Amino acid sequence: MLLANPPVELQPTTPGIAQDGNLNITGRVLGGSLHASSSTSSAQVIFGTATSTTGNTFAGAFRSDSIAGVGVYGWATAATGTANGVRGQSFSSSGTGVFGWVTATSGFNYGVRGESASTSGTGVSGLATSATGLTNGLRGQSDSTTGKGVLGVASAAFGTNYGVYGRAISPSGYGVYAEGNMGCTGILTSPLAQFVGASLNQVLFAQNLSSAQDASGVKGISTAVSGNTLGGYFYSASNTGRGVYGYGGAVGVFGEGAIGVRGVSSGDGVYGTSSGTSGRAVYGEVTGTSGVGLWGLASAGSGNTYGVYGRSDSPTGHGMFGYASSGSGLAIGVQGHSNSTSGTGIWGESNAASGSNQGVYGLATSADGFGVYGHNPHGYGVYGTSNEKAGVFGKTTDLYDPGVYGECAPGGYGSGVTGWGVGQYMFGVLSIGTLSASGYKAFRIDHPLDPENKYLMHYATESPIPQNFYVGNVVTDAQGYAWVELPDYFEEINKNFKYQLTVLDDADSTGFVQVKVSKKIRGRHFQIRTSAPRTEVSWRVDADRNDLFNRRYPPQDVLDKPAREKGTYQHPELYDLGPERGMSYGATKAPPPEGKKSRESK
Repeated sequence: MLLANPPVELQPTTPGIAQDGNLNITGRVLGGSLHASSSTSSAQVIFGTATSTTGNTFAGAFRSDSIAGVGVYGWATAATGTANGVRGQSFSSSGTGVFGWVTATSGFNYGVRGESASTSGTGVSGLATSATGLTNGLRGQSDSTTGKGVLGVASAAFGTNYGVYGRAISPSGYGVYAEGNMGCTGILTSPLAQFVGASLNQVLFAQNLSSAQDASGVKGISTAVSGNTLGGYFYSASNTGRGVYGYGGAVGVFGEGAIGVRGVSSGDGVYGTSSGTSGRAVYGEVTGTSGVGLWGLASAGSGNTYGVYGRSDSPTGHGMFGYASSGSGLAIGVQGHSNSTSGTGIWGESNAASGSNQGVYGLATSADGFGVYGHNPHGYGVYGTSNEKAGVFGKTTDLYDPGVYGECAPGGYGSGVTGWGVGQYMFGVLSIGTLSASGYKAFRIDHPLDPENKYLMHYATESPIPQNFYVGNVVTDAQGYAWVELPDYFEEINKNFKYQLTVLDDADSTGFVQVKVSKKIRGRHFQIRTSAPRTEVSWRVDADRNDLFNRRYPPQDVLDKPAREKGTYQHPELYDLGPERGMSYGATKAPPPEGKKSRESK
C-alpha cells in the first residue's frame, strides 16, 4: 500500500524531477534551490525543530554570501488581508519574536530593516496586544555611547512628513513618551522645521524625574548666534488658550537668552499666576551689568498701550513693586523713561473716588533717603497738579523735620520752594501754622520804573513778639474832637494797645496844635482831641496779637535747638564755617550720573 505522502527521493542531477511527499533530511543538502509548497490552510511548508533546551541552537539557519543577498526573505503575495512577509513568535517570558543581528563593526548596516512601497504602508510595525503590563509595540536599543535607540528619517524634501510619528488613542495616553537624561531631544536643520504633535489633550508632555537642581521637563536650545531664533515656539489658536502653560513649585516657566521669555498675543503676551503667599506671577532676573530683569514694550504708535501693566486686587497689595537690593550705588527700584515731548516717565493713577489712596507712593527707610525723588536738569524735578486739593502734599511725623523740603543753590535768585497764585486771594505759599525764615521776610515785585530788568524788594519789620498795627487819618470837629473806628474783630485778636498821633499842617501855619488820646479803646473805637478845631491827625495803633492760636501756642523768642541740630548752623558761612556744619548738610543728593538718567530702548 502506498503512503499518502511518500518520502521524497534524492536525485543525482540538478534540476531533477519534481516530487510531492515528505522530505526528511539529516546532514547537509547541496542544491541549486529548495522549493516546497502546500495548499493546506494551516500547513507548515518548511518546519525546523531544535530540541536541545540549552545553547544557541537554530531551528532553521539560512545564509547568503552575496554582497546584495538576503539571508532570509519572506514574501506574502496576497494583495489583501493581514499577510506577513516574515513573522516571528516567541512564548518565552523574556524571548524575542524576531531577532536580527549584524556582526559587522562598521558601515551603515541594520539588525532589522523594514521597507514598504505602499502610499499608506509601514516599513516596520510593532504590536503589543496585551491589555496590561509595560508592553512595547516597538523597542529600539543602542549600547553605543553616541548611538540612537530609535532613529526615524523622513527623506522627502517637501510635504508634511514625519521622522518619528507617535499616536495614542487613550485620553490619558502619550503619542510619544521619552525618558532619560533628556526625555526628548531634537535638532532642527531646516529654518522652517517644527515639532508637531496632535492630541485631544496634551500635544507635548515631558516629565523629568531627576532630582538634579537644574533638571528640565522641556528644554529647547537655538544655537544660531544671530536672527530671531526661538529656543521653543508654542502656539494656541484658542481665544482662551495659552501658547505655553508652565506650572512649578518655584518657577512655572523659565527662559534664558537675549529674550528669556517672549509672548505674542492679541490678549496677554505673557500671563503668569502664582498661588503662593509670597510667590511671583512673573519673575525676571538678569545677571548682566546693564541688563533688564523684566522688560515690557508696547510698539503700537497709538492707543493707551502699556509696556508693563501691573494690577493687584488685594486691599494691601501693590499693582507694581520695584526692589533694588544693592546696599550701595545709585540703585533704582522702579525707573520710568519717556522720549515724548509731552510724555510721562512714571504715571501713577488711583481711580477710587474715596479713601486715602495714592497715585504714586514712595517709601525710603534710610535716614538720608527720599520716599520720592525727582530730578530734572532743566525743568521741574517734581511737578504736581490737582483739580480740587494740593498738587503736591508733604507730611512728616517727625517732631523736627519738614513735610516739604526745598533747597536752592547758593547765589543767584533761586528759591527752595516757589508757589504761584495769580488771583487776589490765591496764595503762592500758604502756611497753616507758624511761618519761619532765617533770612529776610520780604516782598518782591517787578520794579515799577524798570519792570523788565529789575525787582523791587521791601522787607518786614521784626519783633520778638507777634504784633498787629492799624493806621489812618481823621479830622476833628469844631470842638476839636474825633472818634476813630477800628475793625469789629479788633478786641478779639489784640491786646496791650499802643497809640501814636501826628498833627498834619499842610499850610505850615505859625501856630502849633497839640493832640492827645482823650478816650482809650473801648468797644472797638477811641477818641482823640486837638487844641484847635478841624485839625487833621494821622494815627497808628499797635497791639500784641491775641487770637486763639496765639493763646494756645504762646510765642517764644528764644528756643533750644533739638539734640540732633545742636552743633550745627543754619548759615555756617556767616561764622566762617564749612557747609558740613550746616543743619541740612547731606539732606540732598547730587543728580544721578549720566548712566542713570535714561535707558536706551531695547
